Amino acid sequence: MKRIYVYLAALIFTGVVLTGCKESSVNPVAESGDSAIIKTVIASDSSTMSFDSNYDEEGILQDILGKSSATIRPIKVARKVTGITRNVSTQVINDTAYATMTATVTARLIIAASTDADSTIDTTITKNYTSELKRNYILVKRNNQNDSTRWKMIAYSLPSGKTTGSTLTIRKLTATFGNNQTFTLEDPLAYYLTRGWGRWRDIPQINKNEPVTLQVEVVAPTDDANFVTMTFGADFRGQNRLKKKLDLVSVSSISPGQYLLVYETQITSHRIAGFFHAVLDVMTEDSVTDDSQPVVSTYWGFPYIIKL
Repeated sequence: MKRIYVYLAALIFTGVVLTGCKESSVNPVAESGDSAIIKTVIASDSSTMSFDSNYDEEGILQDILGKSSATIRPIKVARKVTGITRNVSTQVINDTAYATMTATVTARLIIAASTDADSTIDTTITKNYTSELKRNYILVKRNNQNDSTRWKMIAYSLPSGKTTGSTLTIRKLTATFGNNQTFTLEDPLAYYLTRGWGRWRDIPQINKNEPVTLQVEVVAPTDDANFVTMTFGADFRGQNRLKKKLDLVSVSSISPGQYLLVYETQITSHRIAGFFHAVLDVMTEDSVTDDSQPVVSTYWGFPYIIKL
């Protein structure tokens, strides 16, 4: 899955947090033909495809199957998306449509690992898994009857996904930039970006080669360290992708059977200007160190801009 590369000068949407609206004239099912049009608008939007190109880490590892070992030491870990099926439910209120996209993502977790104490890769483990990704959209009807342009997207939430039965919860993501400004995300599905001319407000704007400190709070049923990574920087061809593992810095008990784990790392922004998506993925350590255990994952996506 590739995404459309958009330079900052050509961007036509601005980030804001939307509040609720008063409902009237509710139609639970969109008008005839509208559902298909809305689904097409969502699937072809650059914000949808930009997330796809960073969640799919094809190219980080060669997809080569190796021998199996119950205890492995991961050297490189990558996701390879094998399919995405999107379903869109729509509610029309007057000339506004509120849509929720639920995507079933099938993928393979590819682990290049060592069975010895050194860092020599001598085995590759592949685990198939399925996750569910959700995202909300708001569209308005134009004053024309052209099927392909009848609906216009005006806002969309950030994406949030997890594997079935995931016991991991991302509580907060905080990014601190070189100028000490911060970006905080607590609920991707409630954080909306709107399209329209004007200033960017809520999407982080980062200088080229700028240091960024990331802090992630995770709630988990045990105090065991998780495998937490940030993937970012992929262009419209899926190239220039970078990935960084976060380090566990603190653990505390917040209730019986509930622990708060805090992870941090520092990254440096890349040199290509434009609009990008980053993907935060939290997996259990067993997902990448034990070939007999399933993939357990919770992940978020969020956009950022590299300034011209």
